[in-house]
Amino acid sequence: MTLESYFARVDQPPREVIVIEDGPAEKPAFLEDFIWRQRSLKWMSNGERRGQIFSIDRAYREVNTEFIMHCEDDWLFERGAGEFVRESKAILGEYPEILQVSLRGDTGWHPLVKVPRFPFLIATPYWRGVWGGIAFNPGLRRVSDYKKLGTYGAHVSFGQTGLQHEEALSRLLLDAGYRIADLGRAICVHIGGGRSRAVEKLPPLPKILIAVPTCWTFDYEEKWEHRGNPEYGKDMHVSGPNEQTQAVRETWGQDIAPFQEHVTLKFFYGKPPGGYPRAQLPDEVFLDCPDSYGSLPLKTVGVCDYVVGNGYRYVAKFDTDSAVYIDKLLMEIMENKFDYAGFRHSEVASGGPGYLLSDHACQIVSTHGRTPRHWAEDVHVSRVLADAGIQPLMLPGHKSGMSAHFFFPQGFDPSKLTDDIVTMHALFPKDLRAWHAYTKSRELVAA
Repeated sequence: MTLESYFARVDQPPREVIVIEDGPAEKPAFLEDFIWRQRSLKWMSNGERRGQIFSIDRAYREVNTEFIMHCEDDWLFERGAGEFVRESKAILGEYPEILQVSLRGDTGWHPLVKVPRFPFLIATPYWRGVWGGIAFNPGLRRVSDYKKLGTYGAHVSFGQTGLQHEEALSRLLLDAGYRIADLGRAICVHIGGGRSRAVEKLPPLPKILIAVPTCWTFDYEEKWEHRGNPEYGKDMHVSGPNEQTQAVRETWGQDIAPFQEHVTLKFFYGKPPGGYPRAQLPDEVFLDCPDSYGSLPLKTVGVCDYVVGNGYRYVAKFDTDSAVYIDKLLMEIMENKFDYAGFRHSEVASGGPGYLLSDHACQIVSTHGRTPRHWAEDVHVSRVLADAGIQPLMLPGHKSGMSAHFFFPQGFDPSKLTDDIVTMHALFPKDLRAWHAYTKSRELVAA
């Protein structure tokens, strides 16, 4: 009903329609009709309930146009709607502080007010303390504003019920200077009163460990030292102070905060020859294995032991010179079914940009991986899992520097950042900090 009424009233038909079902439902039969095939419709299903924010983020990731007409499935578009898409585009084109254009008019959904600098009504800012910054009611919005946020989930997590996430986002965007415009007439009406699933309890999110094997000081041993490496043009794997762990803590390690109820970051150290130099910090795990580069396979087994012993469903393993978009990583985990995944090179999920293991895969590595099969821990893991018939799922969003090794071989370069990146490798600490500062500087600016 919602789609039919929209296409009957819209003045500029959309280039593509993305329909996402938050649950295990099959694609409705009517969407196979000829008329819907002509409307470039893409059907998506989460497979199980993941909540509104996860569903929106997943659907928005598929958008490749300048604007999104957001609408849920319990709305009816009215006769006499007029050129509401053209009017909305005109407002968004001229007023960067307008985040979206509401189509509800003065129907009691929100008090509307006239502000001198706008030739239209806006939703009263800070109504009831939080409202007026964003609403998930039907209306046009810019893709560029959404990209400034990264994803909605990066700020309010996934799995919340009711209006908690919408309230938090509204306040966040109000504080950044955004407002909601309204066309001043009822173009659509809500027909879903009393039937919302927003208050229904969602299934628990998977318990996820983000594991970063690290060391007290770099000790690559002679056969792994590369000074003035002719292939890469700079020193690699040079023993000495380890500044990378703190760089992770200060950058993408901070981005786990919105997800801390079900995501944990731990740094895994080995034991140096003189013993552990201090007490273990809350985000650390001390392993009873050597701390050298050659012991990475044993550290990885220790990570898998920790997963099995502490009830994690998945582990994402990264190097200390990796960069990670946490919200994109979690969406990747939640929308895929896998035991082993990463950037697949031959039969190996590359360790640099990180790989993912299920609890089942960790149990296999924990049980059968105690004798190193290769000096490279990612190859070791791949061989242990291959013996159990498990091959890696390809995750193209995990990016390596390839032949240059370093993702930013000439220093941080924002032109190399693309929307499909989930992780990157390798980055020097200064480039990791520059990337993270750049990412944060693009957020929440109504301009």
